[in-house]
Amino acid sequence: YQPSSGDYGTGRLVRGRMDVGDFDTCSNFPCPVGFYGNSSDLNTSQCSGLCLTGHYCSAEATVQPVPCPAGTLFASEGASRRSHCNNCFPGQFQPLSGQSMCLPCSLGTFSSEYNSTSCTSCPKGGYCPNPSAGSLALAFVPCEAGTFNSEVGQSSVGACRECPPGSRSHLAGQKSMSACESC
Repeated sequence: YQPSSGDYGTGRLVRGRMDVGDFDTCSNFPCPVGFYGNSSDLNTSQCSGLCLTGHYCSAEATVQPVPCPAGTLFASEGASRRSHCNNCFPGQFQPLSGQSMCLPCSLGTFSSEYNSTSCTSCPKGGYCPNPSAGSLALAFVPCEAGTFNSEVGQSSVGACRECPPGSRSHLAGQKSMSACESC
């Protein structure tokens, strides 16, 4: 017999012996769903404890909690199924698995999808001054007519450069100096 973890003993006398754990007695009392047992001689139904934050324990006798996937979180202990892992909202992201919180997108970026593992850089032609914006429409401010921005990921109006003297762009949101026409 090879000892295994994930079960607990009854803590009672069984056939004149204390049942301290199934790891050496082959107990029929596995750790319940939502809990995990990663050591031997557990003698409580709490096993090693509730499933860890950012993880779930969907099977009896879970030894190693399963991490919630990237783009999701679980902020409490005791998740018992994958569906307990909550999606990151638009405007947030989480690149790692097994996390208890999502991160806000920074200035100059946005995230328009649920479950994002990264944020998208603000496009050329404007800037994104609002952190945690949940869509390009909410994040993007186009450069005014007469200006342009040729770089992605910008977060302030200072990224909008004026057309050279003697030229002007007639439309907002221009992406390059080539949009500036002679007056």
